[in-house]
Amino acid sequence: PQGRNGTHRLGEGMVGCWPMNGGQLGAGLDWVGNFPGLQEGNGLGIASSVDVGGKLHDGVVDLSGAYLKLRQGVSACTVLPSQALTVALWVKVLNPRDWGGFISCLQDNGVDEKGFVLGTRGTRFSFGLASYGGLGKMTYIIDADNYDLGVWYHVAGVYNGSLMSLHVNGELKVTEASRTVFQSGTIVWGGYTYDRFAIGSYLDANENWQHAGSLDDVAMFDRALSQDDIRAVYSAASVCESAMCDEWRCRGSTPYRAPCR
Repeated sequence: PQGRNGTHRLGEGMVGCWPMNGGQLGAGLDWVGNFPGLQEGNGLGIASSVDVGGKLHDGVVDLSGAYLKLRQGVSACTVLPSQALTVALWVKVLNPRDWGGFISCLQDNGVDEKGFVLGTRGTRFSFGLASYGGLGKMTYIIDADNYDLGVWYHVAGVYNGSLMSLHVNGELKVTEASRTVFQSGTIVWGGYTYDRFAIGSYLDANENWQHAGSLDDVAMFDRALSQDDIRAVYSAASVCESAMCDEWRCRGSTPYRAPCR
């Protein structure tokens, strides 16, 4: 894989990556640096050295009554990718939500449907998005299979400007192909004062359906990852570390070069 420094492609087009480890303040740390998160509510915990999908991760975030707010206000969503989008993460669900959100920046209130959400519809993973070609409505594509409670899954939602797709554990599960109304063109963002970009909640003007479970290695890209890219993200020990490998970052005021492993 090559990336932001030309060596590791996993970092190409990455606009945010949250490894979700460290202390509570470190839970919302964006290794790309664009969207640091602040804890909202109580019940956010950190578990260290966790087996996630057969790989040992340094830490994961356990959510129960809390979420991470990454940005708020009129530009909360409008600064996000608009032509193509990929969001990918590791998730464990303990309590299913009819309208669950792992990462979101949306409004879905009757005639006002904008933005995106990667989450759940009951006991199935889903990816929702609204574009200018979608007749003013959000499309939700939903996995045909139920997920198991308490089990880690890698879930990714992809939009390439003309087609949405949902991937689970590195494999394509569903696209818009069976629908009569397709999303196409630029993603529609709200631009409202009450917009919020968040990890751990289906969050809009009048809904806050917080994720009950754990999250790890959350990543966002301004490109549509290919199937091979999705598998590479799924297989990476840590997508944030793999993508940022050999780049300079700061630990406090001390610069250091990110290790490659």
